[in-house]
Amino acid sequence: TMGSPLSLTIARSFLSAIIVGSLLILSGFLRDDGVWKPWRGWLRYTAITLGVMIILAALLGYIGLATFVSVQVVITGTVFRRL
Repeated sequence: TMGSPLSLTIARSFLSAIIVGSLLILSGFLRDDGVWKPWRGWLRYTAITLGVMIILAALLGYIGLATFVSVQVVITGTVFRRL
């Protein structure tokens, strides 16, 4: 945000990227419970791969890239879900 120090902004971005990456990985491992259709294989592997890439980018220091990719995944998923 506008008034916070740079270190706090970086820590917030790092934490949010790790959370989004973890949620993507966990959602890729969800199983069918009989109510919803099971995920297609390519979609499951894409979610897991994107989650791992976001976490690796954040851990390697590319926090801006990890934040950008996580925001794009969330926005794109929202747009496709609304179609």
